[in-house]
Amino acid sequence: MRRLVLPLACVAFLALAPSPASACSCDGFATLPQELERSREIYTGFVVSIEPSPGQNPYEVLITLRPHWIWRGTPTDGVFQVITGVDEGVCGIDFTNEGEYLVFAHATNPYSSTWLCGRTHVIYPGDPDIDALGPPIVTPVRPSSWGALKTLYR
Repeated sequence: MRRLVLPLACVAFLALAPSPASACSCDGFATLPQELERSREIYTGFVVSIEPSPGQNPYEVLITLRPHWIWRGTPTDGVFQVITGVDEGVCGIDFTNEGEYLVFAHATNPYSSTWLCGRTHVIYPGDPDIDALGPPIVTPVRPSSWGALKTLYR
């Protein structure tokens, strides 16, 4: 009888113990055709700011990006804003102020969102996703400096 007490206590402890928090788990990454089908916005851009989620969700951040090339979507006041998880543990993308990102943003209200299991990533020379997307529909015009304008009109 005494030999059964310890194993039964261990089994009971394991059965009643709280389960660990689940981490992000991708069942395969999205293909380009899948992302093209479900993305409201597709663009490349540079991070302008990283802020806490306006929805008070401590596991999300709001990323503001200045677009470079746009295939789909319209920036508001010259920027796009996208929600993602704070880290990879909650399927968030680790946006930084370095590099240019190709963003596939899905429709959620009021902001778009992106996640680790999609195709959003820092672009690189010869990036096959950029090549597959073809030419961008919109290339935002960068305002010229006064010096450049004066040179044009002298």
